Amino acid sequence: LFLFQQRTLVAAVCAIVAGALLILVNLGVFVLFVMAVWTIVRGALGLKDLLNGRPIASPRRLFY
Repeated sequence: LFLFQQRTLVAAVCAIVAGALLILVNLGVFVLFVMAVWTIVRGALGLKDLLNGRPIASPRRLFY
């Protein structure tokens, strides 16, 4: 039912865990930054579709 939101949440949690582990080798901040941008953009595009009354074109895709 809420596949778009679920996939966004799961991907974000996985990236947070990976980013937290990669902080030890100085890659974590970059991973966390990219994930934050991805989450904001994905959420904004989903909100745009919601406000226009359109369904998400492909909710199973990780990239919009």
